[in-house]
Amino acid sequence: MLGHGTGKLFTKDATTGELNYDPSIEHPYNGGPITTAYLSTETWSQKFGKLHSGYEECRADTVALHLISLEEPFEIFFGDRKSEWDDIYYVAWLEMIYSAIKGLQFFDTEKKIWT
Repeated sequence: MLGHGTGKLFTKDATTGELNYDPSIEHPYNGGPITTAYLSTETWSQKFGKLHSGYEECRADTVALHLISLEEPFEIFFGDRKSEWDDIYYVAWLEMIYSAIKGLQFFDTEKKIWT
């Protein structure tokens, strides 16, 4: 399963210039080559600062929303509960909406920043 902390961070060695991925991989959105990568001396949290955790949550939630729209995860995890699939789908979306509303409490209106 995909989710928190999964995936590959494409990096370029800061000293040698060596890539940790096959440069012939096509960009998923434009079909062209991958033209940017993190340097080996950079981290996810350095690049995104305080929001790195929030971005990671958004990525994991996006994966969850994508998977909930497919039948395969339901077949794997709830194959014997097909009559409940609609309820599970509904609750998954309801949980996402509820979490989004709860997240609003982390905005500091005086400083106008996310904490």
